[in-house]
Amino acid sequence: MLAQVHRMVFRWVTNFANELLGKRDGGDNQQLREILVNFGESTDAIDDFRNAFQLSAMPSIDSFLARREKFIKVGKAAVAATIK
Repeated sequence: MLAQVHRMVFRWVTNFANELLGKRDGGDNQQLREILVNFGESTDAIDDFRNAFQLSAMPSIDSFLARREKFIKVGKAAVAATIK
């Protein structure tokens, strides 16, 4: 049972990262960017967050945000926007 939960969480994290990093549609995820801009984030902050998360190789968004406090606001907004 626990292994199944881990696989589900891993799949969600992977899907989140793919959506955030624009890998689902082969490029920049414009819809997610628009949502984050509507949350009050600047395009520079979104790009900085996206690039830092991609380069971090962190296993989860939680691990990343725990170490990169300057991205907490945009990170939480990104998580909220991708939860369906």
